[in-house]
Amino acid sequence: MDELANEDHPAHALFTSLEDYVTVCEYCAGAFEVEQAAEESDSDVDCEFETHPSMRQLIEDDYDIITY
Repeated sequence: MDELANEDHPAHALFTSLEDYVTVCEYCAGAFEVEQAAEESDSDVDCEFETHPSMRQLIEDDYDIITY
């Protein structure tokens, strides 16, 4: 996240345009050691189910889940 927040990064404009639509998984932020950057960003940090976002709630809210 810090890298993409850098204005010199080629994907910076795309990153900032999507920040209001991104939710950060608390578990993943910890696993990738970016907890502080996630907290400082404008993105929401989600930890509804054992530090993970609730997939069930996202689906109920009509979100599409993309995994890779």
